[in-house]
Amino acid sequence: MSLKSVFILFFFLFMFSSPVQSLADEQTFIVNLKHGPLKVTIEYDTEYSSWADYAIEQVKFYLPRVEQYLGIRFPPYRHIHIYHCSDCLSWNQDDWIRINYKESIVGSPGLLIHELNHFWFRYDTAPKCQNWLIEGIVSYLPIAMREKGTLPDTTEYRDIINRYWGFNWVPTEDRKITALCPFDESKRSGVYLMSYRLQFLIHKILGPTKYQRFLRNYHRTHPHDNKAVIKLLRRFEKRNWRLFLRGWVFKGSYKYISFSDFTSDDDKDGLSNGEEYAYKTSRSNPDSDGDAIPDGAEILHELNPLKFNENASEIIRSYGPFIDGLGDEWELFDYSTVIEKSNDTDPSVSWADMSEMNYLIKDDRLIVRVQTAGALPSLSNVFFDILIDTNNDNHHEYEFGFYLASPLYPWRYDKAADTSESKLELQAGRGNVIEMGIPLSLIPTRSFSIYPIIRNNSNKINYDEWGSWVNVIPFD
Repeated sequence: MSLKSVFILFFFLFMFSSPVQSLADEQTFIVNLKHGPLKVTIEYDTEYSSWADYAIEQVKFYLPRVEQYLGIRFPPYRHIHIYHCSDCLSWNQDDWIRINYKESIVGSPGLLIHELNHFWFRYDTAPKCQNWLIEGIVSYLPIAMREKGTLPDTTEYRDIINRYWGFNWVPTEDRKITALCPFDESKRSGVYLMSYRLQFLIHKILGPTKYQRFLRNYHRTHPHDNKAVIKLLRRFEKRNWRLFLRGWVFKGSYKYISFSDFTSDDDKDGLSNGEEYAYKTSRSNPDSDGDAIPDGAEILHELNPLKFNENASEIIRSYGPFIDGLGDEWELFDYSTVIEKSNDTDPSVSWADMSEMNYLIKDDRLIVRVQTAGALPSLSNVFFDILIDTNNDNHHEYEFGFYLASPLYPWRYDKAADTSESKLELQAGRGNVIEMGIPLSLIPTRSFSIYPIIRNNSNKINYDEWGSWVNVIPFD
């Protein structure tokens, strides 16, 4: 046998045989499913015992609910294995799953759920050019289940899944996104982002019930090519699906909505242009139904952004103020106001002159609103920063900042502080308002001062900074 043949044989055995990595600990447990008890064994390194406990909790909770949602039994395995490994490719093959520990952490079940869903939707039942659909389904399925009430959870869980699959992530140039057919594993990250966004659009077009029926029919009929998939989609929604999928699946320019529309938010309401298309809200009006609740806040709190809320004031008092960069609803709250007397802004960027700051503490968050002299112009690399001084020495111990890489993109969290992106909020509206929300759990004292800054993130030059530290009124 030649050296080349030996290498190919070794690679084949590594990829498609059961893992040979020996792990220190294992736990075996039972999940009761429709075909009877399923034995599940998780193998992991001792230091990841907390992950194993979390995975057991998720598997027990999730698998019966997939059966319920799809109306399809789990495959007839009696025993499956989950391997938590350090240098492996996450994979579902036959009766075992490999999970790379770098891609799956406690509190983020996206990848584990993705691989579990592959027991229902596998490559061996579909032509290769349907990978876009298979991968999109297994990533997006928990969101669809949640909307049908099969997977009860909080909105936070929804946001965790969206964030894991990069729902609003801006890909770098080296991960250029191209049509998904043929499915290119070498562009693995971008491909999964695109599949997830496309599945979101299909789900919103069909609606929760028709989407559920589509999945059941797809699983039962196994369409032999994309033409058959389009025919199946047309059974549930009469439209030119081939044209809709152009740019997403088939080569050519996008017709209706593009991949990059999920990273743009024209009206700064917290919904990307892609989401606006799916929810049928306005891309140019942040409050489509005119009830003073921005469209993004209505989706976040599971309201209808196209239906005027007669009790809008009560909703705003319960959930607001909204971090939307509009600031219209602040008059419904008690807040503190500080006026900035100095005018030390560079005249060439006079729009950035901060003149008034309002803040309040509500729902264990510090919410800050800063008003500037003018609306944010079409600039790149703009950075809004709030420094926190916790020991009254006029030097910051904590820093929370966001940047605007381009006017085309939404604000992004900048890791200026050792905290989590998901916990901070910032938005600059179309006018002269910037708002930020900071959880008080990230500030270790009840007495502190704040200091806002607007600067150029590329050359670190401050456009404007507040004239002095502002002591936040202590709270009980």
